[in-house]
Amino acid sequence: MDGGIYRLFVTSTWHIAGLVLEADWVEAWATAAGAVGAVGAFTWQARALAHERKTRREEVRRLAQDQKDMLSAQARLVVLDDPHVSAGEIRVPVTNNVIEYGTYQVVIRNFGELPVYNLHSSIVYIPEDESVMHKGKGAVWLKILPGKGESIISFDIKENFPDVKLPEGTSWKDLGRRFLIDVTFVDVHGMNWRITEDNSVRPATE
Repeated sequence: MDGGIYRLFVTSTWHIAGLVLEADWVEAWATAAGAVGAVGAFTWQARALAHERKTRREEVRRLAQDQKDMLSAQARLVVLDDPHVSAGEIRVPVTNNVIEYGTYQVVIRNFGELPVYNLHSSIVYIPEDESVMHKGKGAVWLKILPGKGESIISFDIKENFPDVKLPEGTSWKDLGRRFLIDVTFVDVHGMNWRITEDNSVRPATE
């Protein structure tokens, strides 16, 4: 083979080999770049999904709290007012005996537009030394308290606390602050609530 032709052939072969090698490197870099891009896109999607899930959870929690606040809003419109002891004496005509009576009363008011149902009231007596709490033997039931309505809850003291003795020189009226009434009721959503004389309202299950 002529020397010039040989050199041309070798040079061309090297040039072609170089082009092939360069093409392989370009393809390799392109593949690597594509892989990096795919990983980056996947990472971005994963982060976006995690953020979306977090946002969704926060929204669900907010909606649940809004619903709880909405439900408790009606319950907070039911209040206990004017707790007091109504006491006095009754003179028996024939025997001329004097019987002291006392009732503990509180007014329950519904300032909401919607009624509440199945009202159940109980009473306790706490003596001055707070040694033991006496629970009343009876209960007061009220089937329904309409919207904007009110009712009087009344407990006969002697019937509920027959074993409790008054300190000498005192009457039940003097000890009115020692009685406490607790009321449970059901709202129109079927939720059970409990209200005490300080007008704190909480779910009846707590």
